[in-house]
Amino acid sequence: MAGEIHHFGTDENIIVFSILVILVPFITGIFLMGVRGLEIKRGKNYSERFSSIVGVGGLATSWIFSILVAIDYFRNYITLGEHAEVDKIQYDYEFLPSHVGSLKWGILLDPLAVIFLVVLTTIAFLIHLYSKDYMHADPSYTRFFGTMNFFTASMLGFILAPNLFMGFIFWEFLGFSSYLLIGFYWHKPSASSAMKKAFLYNKVGDVSFMVGIALIYRKMVVLAPNKSLDYLEIARQIEVGGLKFGDMIFPALLIFGGAVGKSAQFPLFGWLPEAMEGPTPVSSLLHSSTMVKAGLFLVARNYFLFYQNQGSEAITHVTGVVTQSNLDVASIVAWTGTITALLGALIALSQGDIKKVLAFSTISQLGYIMMALGSGGITAGFYHIISHATFKSLLFLCAGAVIHSVHSQDMKDMGGLKNYMPATTITMGIGLLGLSGVIFTNGFWSKDAVLLSIKENDAIIFNELAWGIAVLTAGITAFYSAKLFILVFLGEGRYDRDHVHPAPTARYMKIPLIALASLVVIESIWWTFGTLIPSLRDNHASYWNFEVALGSLLNTHGGEFTFADAVPSTLMGLIGITLAFVVYYWEIPAAVSIKASSFMASLEKVAYNRFGVDKLIYWIVETPVMWIGDRFQYVDKEIIDGIFVDQLAAEGSLFVAEKSDDFDRGIIDGTVDWFGNRTRDIGYNLRTHATGKTPNYARFISLGLASILLIFTLNNLISF
Repeated sequence: MAGEIHHFGTDENIIVFSILVILVPFITGIFLMGVRGLEIKRGKNYSERFSSIVGVGGLATSWIFSILVAIDYFRNYITLGEHAEVDKIQYDYEFLPSHVGSLKWGILLDPLAVIFLVVLTTIAFLIHLYSKDYMHADPSYTRFFGTMNFFTASMLGFILAPNLFMGFIFWEFLGFSSYLLIGFYWHKPSASSAMKKAFLYNKVGDVSFMVGIALIYRKMVVLAPNKSLDYLEIARQIEVGGLKFGDMIFPALLIFGGAVGKSAQFPLFGWLPEAMEGPTPVSSLLHSSTMVKAGLFLVARNYFLFYQNQGSEAITHVTGVVTQSNLDVASIVAWTGTITALLGALIALSQGDIKKVLAFSTISQLGYIMMALGSGGITAGFYHIISHATFKSLLFLCAGAVIHSVHSQDMKDMGGLKNYMPATTITMGIGLLGLSGVIFTNGFWSKDAVLLSIKENDAIIFNELAWGIAVLTAGITAFYSAKLFILVFLGEGRYDRDHVHPAPTARYMKIPLIALASLVVIESIWWTFGTLIPSLRDNHASYWNFEVALGSLLNTHGGEFTFADAVPSTLMGLIGITLAFVVYYWEIPAAVSIKASSFMASLEKVAYNRFGVDKLIYWIVETPVMWIGDRFQYVDKEIIDGIFVDQLAAEGSLFVAEKSDDFDRGIIDGTVDWFGNRTRDIGYNLRTHATGKTPNYARFISLGLASILLIFTLNNLISF
């Protein structure tokens, strides 16, 4: 066990539990994929009951171990409150020892990882349970659960990774398994195209992440060879001045580049809507708590690259400046999130596909979180990660239930479903209230913390403008959320009544909906009472005041909540909901005519086409890159092949060949021929003495013996 471990319980138990959290779904996932191979070989599937028990059971076991880890880790904090200390626990061992710096596997437990661990396993377990009925009768039922288990295990490994090396390995596992899930229906051209698009967009971020790791390793291997990529050691070196912030600008930008790809930030957000080609449970898991959150978690885990004082106030509200921060990089992060939030909301407004509305909504909410992280609000960002994971997983599962019932994703084919799907109507309404940030919902509290983080950080370039854009985005979010609810559940049914017969949600699909909706309600009540009741709000170490408790655990604190700060976004949300009812439910003629105007139609078309961002990327790839490729082809054919290969290389080879032939004929062959001729002459002369007569042979023998005696005699005289 490398490094010192601090904990208040049995260290070995919590480490073992943490490893099992990752290991169990990895084993069940690989096992089920092996079973799928046997199914293909034998031409017959095993029972769905067997596959679902293994798949759901693997996640249930992982969830139980994550709860045990959390209880053990936070035991003192829950018991002692403000007097407790929550240490970081790191266990690792060398994977590739080297004299220039070892690469390690291991586990890192800190509040960031442990809280996310519980959130992820809880949501993943409920989604797997939901999938039991949703994927019924699918011929690749076993493959689905195997890949989902592997996908979840990859995210768990990334969360618990103690260093950049192990983090990158699980980062790639996550990308690979998402590729398989997005292309689950690979025989469909749209799914095949989506999986390739997701792969290529993410590879841009992956390369950026990898180069960033290399630059950090180059610096750290000199300062701490045995801990060159450890998160805690990198943070310590920045704190003590071993790593200068000036040296970390490019690594920070490159690490952020990895997050841009994985978390679908501007301009690399185009792959995420296409990821809807996978089954709805995949969309729910991918959008709520796994792949897209990996990039955000990467930025949060490497927070020290952007703000040095991770262990104290990240934002100094008195002076309005961020202490010891990479301001240029932090502003880039914050503004990337701001632009992503706005564009995602506007594009969601123009969509008619229920899953794509939620997909672009995810992009928008991810932008909010990235804006908070760039503004120094790691507490606010993580706060919104938790609330978004809850209500977004709920929304996707509700959308899946609706699609399962009406056999369409187009909201034009829905309407009036509240009469047939009451449980889904209520649970989706709860999720949409959280997404809209309606007052006193979980989304309201976390969104307000995000807005406050950008508003109070004057060191971020044009922070007030970014805050204004974020408030406007809140209104747009409320508008398309209300629009979705109206078009799907209210009014008259627009589906084909001869072929579509909506039915209540199946039991195993309904249980996760109710559980997730209950979590949204519990979070809303908990955070409301903890913030508004003075006795709970003022106890800064109490877990009742969730935001303050989270800030205490993460050692970063933002501004205090005031209703005055929440008024603008709350009003924008109410305006957005009201306008949606005016246009889509009450259908007031003036509002409908404005919506139908050519100007609004043009704006909607621009938004629907994603503001040309994807087309611009395609143009950059197809036009300049192809032009550069053509120039390289010209250089290759005309210069390298034409001059160097065809002329210099060819003519030079002929010249060398001719000289080699002359040397071979004149020197090599000439020398061999000379020795051959001399040997022939000697043989010819000796042949004249081979007469076959005994006297001649006796004479030669006598001469030979005489020569030998002479040699011995001379040798003895010389020795004497």
